[in-house]
Amino acid sequence: MQNYTGSHLSSSRKAKKFYLQDHALVNALIGFTDMVFPADHAGRIIENICVNHLASKNFWRKNYEVDIILNDGELVPVEIKYRNDPNDIKGLEKFMSKFEIETGVVITKDVLKVKAEVGEILFIPAWLFLSVFERSGWR
Repeated sequence: MQNYTGSHLSSSRKAKKFYLQDHALVNALIGFTDMVFPADHAGRIIENICVNHLASKNFWRKNYEVDIILNDGELVPVEIKYRNDPNDIKGLEKFMSKFEIETGVVITKDVLKVKAEVGEILFIPAWLFLSVFERSGWR
């Protein structure tokens, strides 16, 4: 994935992020063999699943980070916060402000709500997001 900057040339020069599609391979590479995942490992797996599900090509990092930037004619920042308290969304808010974006998405463990302070931010559980959202948009 490339770091989204608004400029294709600038994005191509920035550091990239890589995600593997095979979670068994990821687990083997890190030496993880248990059947029950620790909580911090589950968050990384969900992030990997969401990135692959959306076939995302961009993320954003400039002091803060946004996990996924969808760009199909309209920018949609997506942050993955698979934890009990998904409210640390400074990166998402900074991106929305910088690029004048009205809508953002936070993929959560179990929170479903809309926050309307800096535009509208939809908090949606991962299972629901993966059920109703595909690369081309909402089903």
